[in-house]
Amino acid sequence: MRPRNRKLFIGEYLISILEDILMVPDSYKLGTAKIHVKFTKEQLDLISRLKGVLGGTNSEVVRTIVMTWLSEKSIVPEAIRRGLKGK
Repeated sequence: MRPRNRKLFIGEYLISILEDILMVPDSYKLGTAKIHVKFTKEQLDLISRLKGVLGGTNSEVVRTIVMTWLSEKSIVPEAIRRGLKGK
């Protein structure tokens, strides 16, 4: 059996994080929130290698990855469209 693709694993992990994020109480949606996540050593090494490219800190790198993924999946643009229709 071939080892799992590291990028695929990180993508699946981010999806599980996003499922938790999207179900936060309304009070968190009004401002910012700290979200505690655990990464394996390999995932953290990958995030660390992306410092300077996607952000200056681990938090910035993870935020950039999450927001990029949401945009690529049309989740952010769809949320904006729904928000505009609601006004």
